[in-house]
Amino acid sequence: MHKRKSVLHFLCYSPRIYSGLDRFNLLLAEKLVESGLLPVYIFFDSLEDVPEIKIELEAKGAKVEMINSDNKLSVLKSLILIFFKYKPGIVHVHFENFIQISVAFLSIIFNSNYYVTFHSEISPFKINEYKKRKGILKRLLLALYYKFLNFTANNIITVSDEVKKQFLAFAMLNKNSSKVISLYMGIVINVNKMTSQEIRNKLDLPQNKILILNISAIEHLKGIDIALKAMKILKEHYKIENFIFCHIGGNRSQAKANIQYFEGLKDLANALNIASNVIWLGKRNDISEILSAFDIYVHPSRREAMGFANMEAGAQSLPLVGSNVGGIPEIIFHKENGFLFESENINQLAFYLKELIQDEKLRKEMGKKSSDIVKNEFNIEKQTEKLLFIYLDRFKKHTSN
Repeated sequence: MHKRKSVLHFLCYSPRIYSGLDRFNLLLAEKLVESGLLPVYIFFDSLEDVPEIKIELEAKGAKVEMINSDNKLSVLKSLILIFFKYKPGIVHVHFENFIQISVAFLSIIFNSNYYVTFHSEISPFKINEYKKRKGILKRLLLALYYKFLNFTANNIITVSDEVKKQFLAFAMLNKNSSKVISLYMGIVINVNKMTSQEIRNKLDLPQNKILILNISAIEHLKGIDIALKAMKILKEHYKIENFIFCHIGGNRSQAKANIQYFEGLKDLANALNIASNVIWLGKRNDISEILSAFDIYVHPSRREAMGFANMEAGAQSLPLVGSNVGGIPEIIFHKENGFLFESENINQLAFYLKELIQDEKLRKEMGKKSSDIVKNEFNIEKQTEKLLFIYLDRFKKHTSN
C-alpha cells in the first residue's frame, strides 16, 4: 500500500474507559480500510486501562502508535518520526493545543490534508466575560490561534452546532465560513438481548422502582450534585418514594479535586437523607446493553458540548431531562422527547422528573420520540459515512493535483 494513503488520527489522550469516541473510531477504521486507506491511531502513554481498544482497532486493519507525553520535546520528536514513517495523506487531530499547532506545521511540510475536531466547548465563558477575566491581549491571541487553525486546516469539525457557533465567534470568523462544519459523533444502535427484568436482576436493581439514570465522569461540571439535590425535592416536597437515582461513571482522572468531589457526593446523599435512593454503579463497558432497564435519563451538566450519553439513552427509548446548556438542546427538544431545565435550577429539574415519574404514558411517548430522533440524526453509520466522504472528496482532489 502506498504510504500516502495513511490516515493519522492523533487522539492525544490515554483512555480510562471505552468511550463513544473510541467506538466511533472503530467503525471509521473499518470504513477507511474498506476504502483502501490505512488508519493509524495515536494515543498518549498507555492503553492499559482499556487494552481492548488496541486489540479491536488492529483487528479492523488499523495501526496503533503510542506517544510518551512526558515533555513537549519528546512529543514533537515522536510526531516527526510518525510523519516520516507513514507520510500521511490525511491527518486528523483531537484535543491538545500543542499537538494541533505542531501537526499543522508538519501537515504543511508533508503536504497532508489536515483536520481538527473540537469535542468540547470553546470556553466556559461568553466572549465578553472571557475578555474581562483574561484581558484583551489573551482574547486577541486566542482569536489568532483559532484563525491559524482555520487557515491551515482543510476543515475545523465541531461536535455540535453550538460549539461551531462558539468557535466562529471566538475566532472572529464569518458565521457562514464553509471551513467550519459540525458533525455529530453518532452511536451504535443496539438491539437488547435481555429484558428489562433480566438486566435489573443482573445489576441487582429493584424491579418495582422508577430508575432515574445519569451517565457521566465524576467531576463538578457534570452536575451530579444538582441531580442529588433534585432527588431530595422529589422525596420531601413531592412525597415520591418509589424511585432510585443511579449513576454510571468513574473519575476521568485521579486528580485530587475529582476524588474529593466523589467523596463529597456520597456525603451529600447522606446529608440530604436520600442515600437509600441512590446507587453508584461505577465504570461500565456495557452501557448500551443495560440502558433499557432504566425509566428516565437525566443530564444535569453545568457545561456540555453535546452530551453523548443523551444519544445512547435516547436510542433505548428513554425520555430525556437535561440542562439547557451547550449542545444539549440539539438532542433534547423541550416537551417533545423530554424536558430542558435551566442549569442549576433544582426545583425545575425535580418538577420535570415528577411529571415523568407519575405519568407512564408520557414516559413512553417521549421515549419513543427520543428513539426516532437518535436513529434519524445520531446514527453512527451515517456520521462515519459523512466524515469518510469529507476525507475522500478532498483526498481525491489533493492527490490528483
